[in-house]
Amino acid sequence: MQAERQEIKQAIQESKQERQILRQTLSKERQAAWIERQAARKERQKERQAAWKERQTASKERQAAWKERQKERQAASKERQTASKERQQLRHEKKALSERNLKLEVRIENLEDDKKRRHAGEVVNIREKLARLVLCHKINKQRKQQLDDPKDIKAMKEDRNSLAHEIDLYTTLEQMATHPGHFDICSITVFGETQNKIRELLTWDEDRECNVYNIFNERGDAWHNQFANTCIEPFNKWLSAIYALKRTESAMLENPSSYLENSIQKQKDVIKESIREWKETFLMDKSKEGLATWVCQEAIKKDYKDRGLIDRIEAALLKRVVLTGKCKKIEETEETEETVESKSEKTKKEGK
Repeated sequence: MQAERQEIKQAIQESKQERQILRQTLSKERQAAWIERQAARKERQKERQAAWKERQTASKERQAAWKERQKERQAASKERQTASKERQQLRHEKKALSERNLKLEVRIENLEDDKKRRHAGEVVNIREKLARLVLCHKINKQRKQQLDDPKDIKAMKEDRNSLAHEIDLYTTLEQMATHPGHFDICSITVFGETQNKIRELLTWDEDRECNVYNIFNERGDAWHNQFANTCIEPFNKWLSAIYALKRTESAMLENPSSYLENSIQKQKDVIKESIREWKETFLMDKSKEGLATWVCQEAIKKDYKDRGLIDRIEAALLKRVVLTGKCKKIEETEETEETVESKSEKTKKEGK
């Protein structure tokens, strides 16, 4: 009985030991499994971190690539804009060059035509000079009275006479620049403005919309050949309108406004009207050239006097000249008369 109990106890004890061993084994297995799970978790975490880093790197690479493409597109856009501007500039330069070439061609044609007309007229003059050299005055006079030149020879004579007194603004400006002390007075008197201001206006009116070159050149013709009469006032009106427009355009550059734009258009209309008026009066005066010389001379002198140029003209023409004899007395008499006239005018003004 006792032996059975001991066997039972021993069996129970062995069973407990087995269970304990089993629990220990299970515990170790669970720990091993837990360690494995932890290791797997860490591995997955590392993989996720690596994948995240790869995604970050890829994102940065995409952003860098996008920025690079943006830079390339911007650079390409700038290059296209630059190329477009260069093409526009080139077209503008080609157009300007074409216009300049056209103007030069027209001017060359005009010069060639003038040259031919002048030379043709000079051929006629060769014969006339030969007659004056060999024939006596009376015989030559009778020859002219009895012989009638053909129409084309008469035309050549007239061309030569007109071309002999023809002036050119550009040539005149060149001579003024070369000899300013000698020719400066010709600018303010005959052409109506100083050479510097004329050059400035020529540059300003590069497209010739305001007829600056033509009108200054025509004025020089009218005043030099002394047929200016009715065209004096239209020139002054045109010049005043030119300066008014120039001032308004300068103000427009500093402070753009719709009011100034309207003002500019109105002033351009005034200039167009003054150009039309100048053309009419200039052509009318030119058609009467030589028929009323004294009247025109007085009108031109009055223009110089009204502009206060008489003293300047005399000073320029008589520079380094010492008058003697009758000329000196005449000069002194004129100065005395001018002094008396100025005093008389001053007295009249004070009386008023």
